[in-house]
Amino acid sequence: TVPAAPMAIPLVHFLEHCTASGARARLIELESDVAFRNNPSVRSAGLRELRQLIAEHPVDPVLLSAVEDYIREYFGTARVRFRSSSNTEDLSDFNGAGLYTSVSGQLGDESRAIDDAIRLVWASLYLRRAYDERRYYSIDESSVAMGVLVHPAFLSERANGVVISRNILQPARRQTYLNIQT
Repeated sequence: TVPAAPMAIPLVHFLEHCTASGARARLIELESDVAFRNNPSVRSAGLRELRQLIAEHPVDPVLLSAVEDYIREYFGTARVRFRSSSNTEDLSDFNGAGLYTSVSGQLGDESRAIDDAIRLVWASLYLRRAYDERRYYSIDESSVAMGVLVHPAFLSERANGVVISRNILQPARRQTYLNIQT
């Protein structure tokens, strides 16, 4: 089943935010640095910098207003969930599901501000585990982007996750993978 009245924040808004915040240009600089590519500590620091650039730059006010208006109309002041949805999660040879962060937001609750929730999901594209997985699978970072799915939150939810019950590339292999985010 599909949650009631879901909405999506398309990839283009992430791309525009990364350009405006300087994160896109900084990523290009970082990836040209041998130390960033080869030293995990340097890479961690660089990725932290990218997340900070994304997190500190204001969300486009037109986008934020549209998202808040939608939430107000369909969910009122109820808590909503902002689910990560990168364009690299369901590739034929790579499944990045579960690598990113999903968070809750709520109109009128400063501790769950809508703009903060959007930026946190966007910034999670550059978590080290996610970046390193994409790098391992030779995913071109210039083609990577983050969308966001917004739907009602399930208040009793203690964790969310992804279960992969079989590998479509190796269907005879009987293994189950479970990735849980708390």
